[in-house]
Amino acid sequence: MGGLFDRLAGLFVALWRGRRRIVALLALICLGGAIWIYIDYSRNKAEAFYDDPVKHFKYGSTGGDQLVGIPIGIFKALPQLCREYLPGEGWQSLGLLFEDGMERPIGTSLRRSLGFDRVSLNCAACHVGTYRATPDAEPVIVPGMPANRLLLGEFVRFLENCALDERFNPWQVIEAAETAGARYGFFDRMVLQYLAVPAMKEFLILARHRFRFLDTE
Repeated sequence: MGGLFDRLAGLFVALWRGRRRIVALLALICLGGAIWIYIDYSRNKAEAFYDDPVKHFKYGSTGGDQLVGIPIGIFKALPQLCREYLPGEGWQSLGLLFEDGMERPIGTSLRRSLGFDRVSLNCAACHVGTYRATPDAEPVIVPGMPANRLLLGEFVRFLENCALDERFNPWQVIEAAETAGARYGFFDRMVLQYLAVPAMKEFLILARHRFRFLDTE
């Protein structure tokens, strides 16, 4: 290994001399970029709330975000991109619950993997509910209670319909995500455009028949 590093060092010294300085500089920039991309895209860390077990139950990862997680910018954008496939406004219309201080609904986890912060459902999506003491009272969130307002079948059908819609293409999906607040660099845009969004579309189309047991109609 030491001999390899010595040879690389000698190569860069040789390139640096004379008229080849620009080549050495470009090589160093490319090497630095490759190292940064490798480090960023090899990260795999879920958001955790171990000091607050109830919050961890509501927002902690159960692994789904690693397998089929949706980049959070796209998750936020889908209700606007395909809003006619929802029964109302936003994810709330499907019974997903939001509470103050969180930008995503209860029952979703967040994991940094494959270069993006990715969202998926966890157990709390089906096991956190609400009640009102009076018709005019604020809803009280109860961890462990059945999610009496969740329309899980509608959630799946929404994703299916959105994936089949002609607007679910890399250009419009990325534009909608950035409109919703996401910020993507050049490399991230290339990954979303040529890999992530086409893979999401293909997965949702191929998997739609597997979820027919959730059909409530």
